[in-house]
Amino acid sequence: MLVQVLSAERVRRKFLRVGPYVDIGAGVFFVEVGAVLIVRGAAAL
Repeated sequence: MLVQVLSAERVRRKFLRVGPYVDIGAGVFFVEVGAVLIVRGAAAL
């Protein structure tokens, strides 16, 4: 039981450290997809 608690704490800290980078990557992805959709929509006018 103690091993699981220590392991879970270590994994949780690792995910919290990486979290902002995942958010930044997702933000960049959605901005790019949004830009493509805007350009395609403007071209269709």
